[in-house]
Amino acid sequence: IRNYTPEPEMEKPPRMEGQDIHFPVERHYPKFWVKNVAVSGGEDITQDEDAFLATGTVKHISSDQRVTGQPMSIDLSATRGKTVRATLAALFDRRKEEPYDRYRATMTGVPLAGFAIGSPDFLPATITGATLNTGLQVEIPGRMFDARTELGFRTMSISYAAPAANIGERLAREVLDGVKGFDVDLRLWNSAEGFKM
Repeated sequence: IRNYTPEPEMEKPPRMEGQDIHFPVERHYPKFWVKNVAVSGGEDITQDEDAFLATGTVKHISSDQRVTGQPMSIDLSATRGKTVRATLAALFDRRKEEPYDRYRATMTGVPLAGFAIGSPDFLPATITGATLNTGLQVEIPGRMFDARTELGFRTMSISYAAPAANIGERLAREVLDGVKGFDVDLRLWNSAEGFKM
């Protein structure tokens, strides 16, 4: 007679976890869907040369972007007077599990008031006639964040409060006399270690 060997214990499979399964629905519509909004407005330019005028569109405002298949977008532009121009573009995408937002804004030809540079002891001066061009871009994929901005100062001139007191000031003036503008770039983003600049 063979020796008795017990049956091995039944192995239990690991417990399954819950899942969200999105089934396609034929002929399904969102609760609301505004496909196109035209934006136009501002002050009367015939009465004021520095009037502010804006135009643009807002597209695909809906209750469920997965059903429409279209993200919401904003595209606006504005003018003020003959020099100032501005744009704003935005995208809000909720079609996937991870949301995605993007913003872009620009402004050009903004006149700046004069501002002082230097110190009373070394090279006291004032920058006049400058115009500012700026751009901002922000991307927010999920919980991440990445922002970039650019500042451009143009058509600036430097007037000095007093004649050059020494050779150092004279050399600094010779260098700065050729400067008609400068740029500043800045980036701010988050990472595993926190925010960085």
